[in-house]
Amino acid sequence: MIGERFADPGDTIDAGAILKIRVKGLYRAYRILESADINLSKKDAHRMYEEITDPATVEKFRQIEESDRLWRDGSKKNEGRRPTKKDRRDMDKFHGDS
Repeated sequence: MIGERFADPGDTIDAGAILKIRVKGLYRAYRILESADINLSKKDAHRMYEEITDPATVEKFRQIEESDRLWRDGSKKNEGRRPTKKDRRDMDKFHGDS
């Protein structure tokens, strides 16, 4: 969103504009400090805006990111998964079953 209206792909953004970007269900707000007519690298672009999102929303976003990270890490451990056919064969071999 630019200000209070939804943005179109061809919209131009001037210095002083407020952008609202929806990320994971939350709106993060940014103020444009200056605009450029050329593409910039990520390293150079950060000086052209400042984040003005309220701290409560930033904290909620941090909690969501942490929750996502924990979920991803937990799913990598394969705890509680069903054994595969190979796992079953290995268990049968270990227990002496044919």
